Amino acid sequence: MTSLRTSTLTWAWVWAGLALATIAQDRASAAEIALWCPPALKGAVTELAPQFEKASGHKLAIRWEVMPKMTREIDAGAAFDVAVLTAGLMDQALAAGKIEGATRTVIARTGAGLAVRKGAPKPDIGSVAGFKQALSQARSIGYTAEGATGDAFLAMLDRLGLAAEVRAKLRPYPGGGAVLAVAAGEVDVTVTTIPGILQDPQAELVGPLPSELQTYVVFTAAVGSAARDPAASRSLIAFLTSAAARAVMTRKGVGLPDR
Repeated sequence: MTSLRTSTLTWAWVWAGLALATIAQDRASAAEIALWCPPALKGAVTELAPQFEKASGHKLAIRWEVMPKMTREIDAGAAFDVAVLTAGLMDQALAAGKIEGATRTVIARTGAGLAVRKGAPKPDIGSVAGFKQALSQARSIGYTAEGATGDAFLAMLDRLGLAAEVRAKLRPYPGGGAVLAVAAGEVDVTVTTIPGILQDPQAELVGPLPSELQTYVVFTAAVGSAARDPAASRSLIAFLTSAAARAVMTRKGVGLPDR
């Protein structure tokens, strides 16, 4: 009896040891992925992050940053695992040897829109003439100081012949500050990415820019050439292009056009 009991206890300890070893192995294989992402994707990625973590066992450390600043830091040697940039900035990172070119993947696209403070009158911007009138009548106009949408907006003002007229009313803001400004009533209107507007409950989307003026930002993800766990980083990009993730992206205003 004593021998049987000893044998049973021995096997119990063996199985307990194996279980602990398995847990330790699983924890060791789980990675922390440093994801650098522009604020325009915050609504979608914030919702998707826990889904990815639960499915993969990996953890995300997300940094929200405007893409020009992100690029400057990448060029300077800052460490990251996955970055999301425009195609042009991704070309720059590739030329500098900062990303793995084979991992480049388009994950989202967004257009620009006009926002007002919640409850404020909404101008009719369904036409180019209506959009021009809205800018002319606004006492102050917010926009994102750095980024593709802000640059396109300033170029648009030149094309419309409005640059001189509205120059004194323009208020540049870093990152998502343009939406915060219109939500707080600091400016009458803001022109910025549509998902950025949708993320703030105190801001209201008047509508997308007229099709003749619309500019799209296409977001591309890639694994860094010095990524700590390239396989885990690639799995994140694969998840962000899955059907489930695409549905969330579309709902948050950054969906890709139909294939």
